[in-house]
Amino acid sequence: MLQLNHISVKGINGYILKDCTYRFNEGEIYVLYMKNKKDIKIFFDCLSNYRKPEEGEVTTWTDATIYNISSRNDLPSDFTVGEFLYSLSKINGAEYNLEAALENVPQIREKSDIRIKDLSEEELKLLHTVTFMTVKSYINLWGVPFAPDEYMEKLTDVVGEFNVYIFASDDINECNRIAELFSVGLITCVDGGISEYKKNNNQ
Repeated sequence: MLQLNHISVKGINGYILKDCTYRFNEGEIYVLYMKNKKDIKIFFDCLSNYRKPEEGEVTTWTDATIYNISSRNDLPSDFTVGEFLYSLSKINGAEYNLEAALENVPQIREKSDIRIKDLSEEELKLLHTVTFMTVKSYINLWGVPFAPDEYMEKLTDVVGEFNVYIFASDDINECNRIAELFSVGLITCVDGGISEYKKNNNQ
């Protein structure tokens, strides 16, 4: 689980959350729609303890791992794909996971000598899939453009069914695609809290 205790998070144009208490449960997939992609990064950085909320705290189980990709800038753009994935697997003790991930997404193995900054948007989506499959974190925060359905399904199969997944986007159509894929509803941040997304919500 990932527990928000009375947290307040200030975004680009005011508060994203204000004195919000909410629990993301393990074994569940959440699809979060937010209008501003910069707010997604701010929110995810708070959830992963890269940044402190203005008030309150974010808690999870002791030693729970969190993997957060909420901006293209989160990746070392001058690294080749191979250099980055090798370093990622070594840091996380996940060399075996990396090999299995590349078997699931063989297109990325073929890009091993390409610098990350030279990848196309579609290739980046597949690289993100491989990184989540390699790290296999308990809490998975995906805030960049989503991979095709086939790979999003593979991701959750490989990483595990008892983990926490939060997929966020500022593109409502993409949010709907992922929500339909996993048969879940949309949530959003509105009026200082987190609630079911409705078309008349004002963010």
